[in-house]
Amino acid sequence: YTVSIPKGWATDNGVSAGTEVEFYPEGDSLFLTPVSEEERTEGTLDVGSLAGEELTRAVMTMYVSGFDIIALESSRITNDQRRTIRDTVQGLVGLEVLEETRDRVVIRDLLDSSELSIHNAVTRMRLIALSMLEDAVAALAEGDTDMSRDVIQRDDDVDRLYMVVSRIFRSTLRTPKPPRSSD
Repeated sequence: YTVSIPKGWATDNGVSAGTEVEFYPEGDSLFLTPVSEEERTEGTLDVGSLAGEELTRAVMTMYVSGFDIIALESSRITNDQRRTIRDTVQGLVGLEVLEETRDRVVIRDLLDSSELSIHNAVTRMRLIALSMLEDAVAALAEGDTDMSRDVIQRDDDVDRLYMVVSRIFRSTLRTPKPPRSSD
C-alpha cells in the first residue's frame, strides 16, 4: 500500500522517502511513529551526600525512570555506599555493576524490556502475594518462624517485579509500542 503523510509532520519527525515507520492500530485509528534506533539513556548522579535508604531510593528512581546506564559519582564513594549500591542492584531486575572506581560506580541495565510482558509480571505478582497471604496466616496460626521468613523473602520478589513493571510502564508511556500478541 501507499500511504501519504503530511509534509510538515514528516519534516518535524525526520521522515523522508525510504524512512521506515511503524503503524499501530488504536481503536478505529492508526498510530504512526518513525522507527528509531534504540538509544541507551544515560544518567549521572552525584551521590556524595547520599547514604543508606536515601541512596537506595535514588538508584531505584533512576532505574524506574528508564535510565539504561546509571553513573553514580562522588569525590570518594565510601564502602557503605558501595554496599548499598550492590544491594540495591541485586534487588532490581536486569541491572549489573559494570565499572567501579574510587569515585564512580557505573550500573547498566542488561535486560531487553521489550521481551517482558507486563501482564505476565502482574499476574505473577498477584499469585505470589496470594500465596504470601495464605502462608502468613498459617505461620501466625502455627507459630512457624521459618514460614514467616519465607513470606518476607517472597515479598522481595514482588518488590523486584513491581520495579520492573514500573520501569516498563514508564518506558511505554514515553515511546508507545504495539501490544505483543501474547499479552
